Amino acid sequence: MVKKLIAGAALACASLVVVAPAAHAASFAGVYPNHDAAVKACKQGVAQGRWYNTCMYQAYPNSKQVGLWVQPR
Repeated sequence: MVKKLIAGAALACASLVVVAPAAHAASFAGVYPNHDAAVKACKQGVAQGRWYNTCMYQAYPNSKQVGLWVQPR
């Protein structure tokens, strides 16, 4: 019983760790094929004034794809 409670608490904490980085950004800007493409898109958006220089990157399990989250202006 105690082991199940500990395992459940650990799972809940782990899910927060995965979601927390994305939760800080305000807007989802898209999925890119790799990290370099996401960084390039972030820099282009900042240069164009579409968002602040606050880009967060979300890795997907078993994939090279990266989600881009930004703070719009």
